[in-house]
Amino acid sequence: MKQYKLLIVDDEQRFVNMLVRRLNLRGCSCDACYRGRDALKILKRKKFHLILLDLHLPDIYGTEVLARIRKKDDRTPVIVVTGHGTEKDRGAPGPVHGTA
Repeated sequence: MKQYKLLIVDDEQRFVNMLVRRLNLRGCSCDACYRGRDALKILKRKKFHLILLDLHLPDIYGTEVLARIRKKDDRTPVIVVTGHGTEKDRGAPGPVHGTA
């Protein structure tokens, strides 16, 4: 069975740690980070099947991270999540495969 590789980018460390544990139990391989710049560094070195991206990050807003991801890679699905979104956030650049 194929092991899916996910990148989780969210500043809520407890949420990220819980999600990584649960996904690992289901056979996924997860990398996690809590800042947009760290995500961009990881993406220079690794490929993922899916990216889970929070909008509200401490260093770079999630839509900017998504725009930078899309400049390099327009194929990897990105699920954008936030607990604090606005109508402006709906206009995120590039093909977004899901919002919550």
